[in-house]
Amino acid sequence: STPPTVWCSWYYYGDGFTQKECEENLTALEQRPLPIDVFQIDECWDLHWGDWSANPDWPDLASIADRIRKLGMQPGIWTCPVLAESRSRTRYAHPEWILRDDQGGPITFPMNSMQNLVLDPTIPEVGDFIAGIYQNLRALGYTYFKLDFMRAVAEPGGVFADPTCNRADAFRMALEAVRRGAGEDAY
Repeated sequence: STPPTVWCSWYYYGDGFTQKECEENLTALEQRPLPIDVFQIDECWDLHWGDWSANPDWPDLASIADRIRKLGMQPGIWTCPVLAESRSRTRYAHPEWILRDDQGGPITFPMNSMQNLVLDPTIPEVGDFIAGIYQNLRALGYTYFKLDFMRAVAEPGGVFADPTCNRADAFRMALEAVRRGAGEDAY
């Protein structure tokens, strides 16, 4: 099938997009419709990478998804499921989930002036955690998912908890966890 036409908040707002601005854009699209299949909220809604809860600028992600659907578009949202900010609760609650090098040091992925930690998708609990991110977003009404920085799993030097896995295997396991949580009908 034809890939969807996507409106993405990043290309105008960057990470400064708020629910108020989202509502204003949806009102504008209601008044002057465009041939858009997906309305996607990019990196701006989350509190910390790795925790995947909404920040105070997004008090009601579910109502936004519902409004997007009522306008005839598919609700979309951004995530980077294999990264955890160093300040995230996930990093502190589950240090055993962090991908390590052969000396036991963490594999990091630089982005947004931070050295983000990489989660090891060969650990079954990490797979369950990743699946849970998308189950929760599905419950809020989102069915289109932009997956960013997935390449972090393939950073050189990582020693996976499952020694039979290489970087391609780990990448595949992360994607399978996303699909398991998002459902077969998600994009």
